[in-house]
Amino acid sequence: FLASDGAGYITGQNIRVDGGIIRAI
Repeated sequence: FLASDGAGYITGQNIRVDGGIIRAI
């Protein structure tokens, strides 16, 4: 979850997209 949160904060607008990518990984 920490990695997901970090990616969300960095992208900001692409939280949904990053979430999907993180799950794929």
